[in-house]
Parts: sequence; structure tokens; C-alpha cells
Amino acid sequence: MLYLFNSAFRPLYLTNVHNTLFLPSGWTNDYRYKIGEQVSEDIKDTLKRQDDLLIVYIDRFAIDGYRFYPLRKGRFLSIRTELDRFFFRVVLEDYVFPVDITDFQTTIRNRLIEKGMPQLQGSDPKSTKDGQYAIVDTEAILNQGKYYSSETAWTKAVEALFQTQAFKDLSTSSNANLFAKASLSRRSTPKKELSPKIKSDTALFVLHQNEQYDFKLNYVYPIQQADQTKMAKIEVVGDDTVRCLGSSALIVDSYSNSVSYGFTLKRHLEETKGSLSLRYSTGISEAKETGTVVGPDRPIVFEIKNKAWFWFWICLLILCYTTSTFVVGTDWSEVWPLSITSIFVLYYPKLAAVAVQTLALVLLFKMLGKKII
Repeated sequence: MLYLFNSAFRPLYLTNVHNTLFLPSGWTNDYRYKIGEQVSEDIKDTLKRQDDLLIVYIDRFAIDGYRFYPLRKGRFLSIRTELDRFFFRVVLEDYVFPVDITDFQTTIRNRLIEKGMPQLQGSDPKSTKDGQYAIVDTEAILNQGKYYSSETAWTKAVEALFQTQAFKDLSTSSNANLFAKASLSRRSTPKKELSPKIKSDTALFVLHQNEQYDFKLNYVYPIQQADQTKMAKIEVVGDDTVRCLGSSALIVDSYSNSVSYGFTLKRHLEETKGSLSLRYSTGISEAKETGTVVGPDRPIVFEIKNKAWFWFWICLLILCYTTSTFVVGTDWSEVWPLSITSIFVLYYPKLAAVAVQTLALVLLFKMLGKKII
């Protein structure tokens, strides 16, 4: 099993903790580590695709030294090298959080401390030379002890994380953390939550034109506990393929709640991909913005497909059009006395031309999309 540790010591890492909690189950995410200093160079030789893994958050500033919080299970996909860093690409799976967090500290240290897991160096929690942040072990520590899962685990993890120093330092009178969890469902009765697909080691949703969807965000806004007048706004930004059904501004006006963004897809036949991203602001109007909100920054990407019957009807309509040109140019007084076989023998060059014309128009339509409309 692979253990990937992540702290929120720098803004980039803090945002990736947000992303780890935000992305839907089945989504891909990257975790980067400096080769030699944070991860062994030969670790890539010991990993296999689809190996189980656990994402663990480190609170560097806990009173009794480093404190560890498991966040999500996952599966290993690949490693790429950029300059002096390894980028681990993983598939995120279910949330996980221990029922007894103190017992978890003992369990993980007993298992991984001899393998060089991160530990406080002296009295300096800011030291980056503090151990290995990617460790392979033969045993899964989740087999020991009791753990929450799914929605409960996400809530427990968020409640624990915003009490840690890294997230507290960010939460001031003018700045705030916004924890969110995303899901996408088709508007139907009952609603059906969608699962992403993995293509070329990248996660995306497969959506269809003329369907309506709900992009749902469960959120926790911790600053509301201290000051219920603090509000925030999440602007869902869709690209040119997206048509919003309602308002794109989602108001965060409580400690914990859920909000949804409804949308459908525009009819741009040459577009094959689209995305949704989030933009945050404090207050609910520009005049009241007094600080910044930090939250997940990963876009939700989707592939656009037509329904199965779409091209059937396109082909049928084009065939009707091309056949009508054949019918218009035919002297029917010569045709009626003939048998079907005789008609075919006499007109097969024209019928073949109709078939070729139909195929050519269909291919042209698929290549150029709306540009020929």
C-alpha cells in the first residue's frame, strides 16, 4: 500500500488539501514531492498501477509534534518527473477518518516510523527535511481500528482540519477557508449521481447534449461559527459550451449547507469538451468584499457527446433529402410499368450516387459541425 503525506505548509499544498476533499470519487489528482529529499528515487520501481493508497494530512504545528489525519483512500495510476520532482497521479476514492484519532497516531507511527515517515525535526515545524512523504508498505493500517466513511468521514475530516494551525492562520477577519465537496447529477426522477471516467489517466464526466444537470456543492464555512454575518459567494464559471439554468452565483450564508448550479449544454457540434470552475469572494456583492476566500481550485472537466439516436436521425434526414433529388429528376411514366428488379438495373447508378451523396454530407456535417449551419 502507498501512503502519500500532504501538509498545508505552503499555499499550493493547502489548496491541494482542499482539492483532495473537494473532488468527486473516481477523480484524478496529483501530489508532488522533491526527489531525494521528500521521496526516494527508486519508489517508482516498487509501485504498480492500481495499487491501493491512503492520503494523509500532516498538522505540523500540533502541540505534541506532527499529527496525522487520514483523508481519502485511492488508487495509484502513474508517476511523471518534472525537473527535481515526482508527480504522483492517483484516483481518489472514498473518504476515511478514524473514530479514535489518538489511536490512529499510535497505529501509523508504529507501522511507518521505521520507514522514514515525516517527523518533527527538533523544535522546527517549518523544516522541509523531515522525512519521506511517499512510503510503500506491505500492510494497510486501515485494517486496524474503526473508521468513518463517506459523508460522515468528510465532515469529521473538515471539522478536524480547520482546527489545525495552517488553516487557522488563514482564517482572519478578512480571509477565510471554504471547504467543499462536489458531485454532478442528471436532472431526472430520481436524480442520478454521475461517476467520472478515466481517459488517458485523466478523469472527466461524460455528458450529453439536451440533458440538464445539477452541479452540487456541500460546503463548510468555518468562519460562520464565530461571526454569522460573514458570508461568501461562489461563482460557477462555465466555458462556452455551458448554458446556466438560473443563477451562476451560489451564496454561502451558513456554517454548513449545500448549494446547486443547474446547467445544460449548448448545441455546438464541434465542441467535444467543456469545464466548470469556481471563483470565490467574500460578501454577496462587490461593495461588501473585504478579503479573500480560499477553497478548491480544480475545474470539473467533461466530455460532450450526442445521444445514440442523434446521428441516426441526421443520417435519415440527409437520406430523405438526397433521395428527394433523385425522385424529382425521374420520369415516373417510364418507371411504373417496370418491375423492382428492372428499376434497380435501370437506376442503380443514380441510387449509388444517392448513397455516396448521403455519406459525403454526413461526414461533412460531422467534420464542420455548426459551421455549415
